Amino acid sequence: MLETLIAGVSGIIAAAIGAWAVLRARQPYASRVELLDVSFAPPDPSRGGTMVANLDGKVRNAGALSAVLTRLVVTVDQVAWFPSIDFMPYDEVRIAGILPVSAEYGVVLPAPQTATGARVTSDLSQVIAPLQADRFVITLSYDAPTLGTAVYLIRLQLWHDTNDRPIESRPIATALPQLGLSDSPEQIRWEVLRFTEAVLDVRQAIDHEMASTGHAVPEWDTTPPLSRQELPSVLQAVDGDGGDWRDSLGRRIAPGVFWANDRFWNPQASIDRYLQDAEDRYRRLIDILNQAHITDTFLRERRRQAEAALRQLPSLRTELATTFRS
Repeated sequence: MLETLIAGVSGIIAAAIGAWAVLRARQPYASRVELLDVSFAPPDPSRGGTMVANLDGKVRNAGALSAVLTRLVVTVDQVAWFPSIDFMPYDEVRIAGILPVSAEYGVVLPAPQTATGARVTSDLSQVIAPLQADRFVITLSYDAPTLGTAVYLIRLQLWHDTNDRPIESRPIATALPQLGLSDSPEQIRWEVLRFTEAVLDVRQAIDHEMASTGHAVPEWDTTPPLSRQELPSVLQAVDGDGGDWRDSLGRRIAPGVFWANDRFWNPQASIDRYLQDAEDRYRRLIDILNQAHITDTFLRERRRQAEAALRQLPSLRTELATTFRS
């Protein structure tokens, strides 16, 4: 009896396996999409040049049915904002077999202040034939609220067909726009020397005007004024910008020399703060790049500059520590 039962069950299993094999032979495998590579395309003026980042994605369909890419999701894991710094003691008035690319998609990332954790979705419509590869370009951009550079750490997710599990890229770091961001040690030194010369220019302008109006010139080396309030209330040397500004009747107004800002009144503290800000910027940049597997040439070069600057900042601090200290 037992032998008969086992034989019957074995027969059922064999029949099921046979039926599965027949169905498998009649129905080909479904699509199977693989993300082969994501890299950065060089800046292209026709796509925004250095104001955008162009990602070059390569995919392959290893299945036997055509695959349809339906959706792209860009997740922002982290973002660091590096504002443009004009390190001056006064303000200025400014007026302001290669696969062919078969598809291009634009993605606008959120502003840095609200970007962390954000997910940006873009509809795709791209068919990849069985056992074929394809390529697409993703243009990343964002609306800059102020001058500066944002470094985004992102991941791409590609959705295809009716699959509920997307294909995900490794972490990607990109800078928008690809301008500025970090200075070499030589540039840091140059910025401090330029600042120093500008402070001396403002002091000279103050001395000239105060002497010409009968006031004693400040003792800059011993007891320098620490605020605008310590100087005469009417002092065009620090309350203007030197421009030939005229009103609607053509009369000349605001004939001053400089718009002295907070950096001017304590220049040594401003230099110390500038060097500390530079160190903080470089460490933030390196921290976000340490988490990325894919970066562009621009960020790799900025990383080298940041690492070189961090190595030399101690000696720069020593060199520049007594520029304005008596």
